[in-house]
Amino acid sequence: MSNKTIISQDEVKKVAELSRMALTDKEEKKFAKELSSILDHFKDLSGIDVQQVECFNHYSLKENQLRDDKICEFGEDEKEKIKELFPEKSGDLLKVKTVLNP
Repeated sequence: MSNKTIISQDEVKKVAELSRMALTDKEEKKFAKELSSILDHFKDLSGIDVQQVECFNHYSLKENQLRDDKICEFGEDEKEKIKELFPEKSGDLLKVKTVLNP
């Protein structure tokens, strides 16, 4: 693996902003290095000959691979603990940050 940076610190900063994550300068540098290392590993994998590997196609499955829906009941204690995590509340409503800009 090379030490070349594939992901820049500015790119990490932009993704963090889009994800609404606050990163320090040190964290941005660290994540740029770590993500570059991961992508560099994929470059290594791209050199592997896979001509003899049979392609897996999920459409070839005989039946749907679905799990049963399960209802999870929460007690009042768990509900209150979750509500306490929200910084803004309005009565019984829990306010969240805007996800999409109008």
